[in-house]
Amino acid sequence: MSPQKQVKVWDDEKTQALAKMVEKYQGPLEQKLNFLDDHYNSQEPLLNEHNNKKFSDFGFNHHTLYYRKPEKYWNEVGLLVPDDLDLEEEAPIHVFFQGGGFWTGDWTWCPWYLQASLRQAKAQRAVILAVNYPRFPLADINDITRAIDDFWDYFYSTDMINGYKACIGKLALDKEKLLISGESAGGYAAAYSVIRPHEKLKVNALFLRYPMLRHYERVDSWKEQLGYMGRTVNDKKYIEKKVNELWEMVQTIRKEMKDHGLLGRSDDGIFADILKRRVPPYGMLGAFASSWCGTWSNYFGKTTKDERLPDILTQLEQMKDNSQVSGLKKVPALFIYHGKDDTNVSPEVSVTFKQQWERLFENVKGLKINFKMPEGPHGFDYLLDDEFMRDFIKDMTEAWISV
Repeated sequence: MSPQKQVKVWDDEKTQALAKMVEKYQGPLEQKLNFLDDHYNSQEPLLNEHNNKKFSDFGFNHHTLYYRKPEKYWNEVGLLVPDDLDLEEEAPIHVFFQGGGFWTGDWTWCPWYLQASLRQAKAQRAVILAVNYPRFPLADINDITRAIDDFWDYFYSTDMINGYKACIGKLALDKEKLLISGESAGGYAAAYSVIRPHEKLKVNALFLRYPMLRHYERVDSWKEQLGYMGRTVNDKKYIEKKVNELWEMVQTIRKEMKDHGLLGRSDDGIFADILKRRVPPYGMLGAFASSWCGTWSNYFGKTTKDERLPDILTQLEQMKDNSQVSGLKKVPALFIYHGKDDTNVSPEVSVTFKQQWERLFENVKGLKINFKMPEGPHGFDYLLDDEFMRDFIKDMTEAWISV
C-alpha cells in the first residue's frame, strides 16, 4: 500500500455533470438492468418473519460516515454502535463488507447481516463499520479496489476520528482489536484488504463466508433453466439477449462518464454512480444473469491487451512467497466457511484459498486457521444459531479480542 493519498477532488463541475447523467441515463439503464417482471425486483421474496429485522432489534444505533467525496451512498460507511456502549472503554472494531456479486448490496440492508455476528459485536461491545463500495455495471474491479484503499486511508485518518466523535460524542476505539469480514463478493473486498494491506493495517482475524474470490462463474451455468428469487427462469436465450443489450448501453454510459471525469482510470480513484442505492434486490438480476450467461467477467474488467483482469485468488496463487504482502504487520487468524451445496460460488474456491494461505504463511509461528465446510447452499448462514455457529463464533472472538 502506498503512503497516504491526497484527498480526492470533487468540485461543482462534477456535481453538475453527475446530475445531468442521472437525468439522462438512470431511467433507461434501470430498464435494461431490471428486465424481468416486478416479482424479481421486489424485496418480498427475500424477507420472512425471521430476517425482516432492524439494527435496533439487535441493540444497535446506526450512523452514516463518508470515507470520500462526494457524500453519496457508494462512499458511505455504516457505523453500528451498541446501545449500551461504555464511552469510557475503547471499543473493538469489526469492519464488514457486504456481498451481492458486485452488483447489489448496501450497508443499510439488515437482512444480509450474519445475525450471529451482530450478537457477537453486541456482546463484546464492539462497533461495526459496514463499508459501501462501487458496484457493477458502471464500476469495474479497479474502481472497487481503489474505493477499498480509500476506505483504509480514511480508517487511519483524522477524518475518521472526527466523524466518529461527531456521531458518538467521544472517541473510544481500539484499533488493536480489529476484525475484517466479508460474505460472498464482500469476501473479495475483505481478502483484498489483507492481501494488499494498508501500511498501518494490523488485523487480528479475517472472517470469510463463502467468499467469491474467483471470477463469478456459477457451477450450474450450463443449465438451460435456473431458480431465481423463488421461481424458475427458463428462457436463457432471452436472458442472453437482455444481458448483451445491457452491456452495450453500459459502454456508452461509461465513455460519457469518463469524458466528464466521473470514472477514474488513474490513482485519483474518482467514481460516481447514476443508479440508485443498491438495496437488494436492486441490481441483483445483473449478478444472476451475467454469471449464468458467462459475461460477468466483462464487468470485472479487462487488461490493455483485452485479457480479463486476474482475480484475488489468482494473484495469491502467483505469489512465490509472502514477501509480496510484506506490508502486513501481523498475519491474522483465518476463519472461513463455505456451504458444501453452494452452486453460486464453488466450495473449491475456499479450499484453494486456505491452501494458498497455508503455503504463503507456513513459516509463521502460531498460524491459526479455522476452516469448515458444513451442509448448505450459498447464503445458508444468516439466521444460523446452532452448535456449529456458536463454536465458530466463540473461537473467532478469542482471536479477535484476546490479544
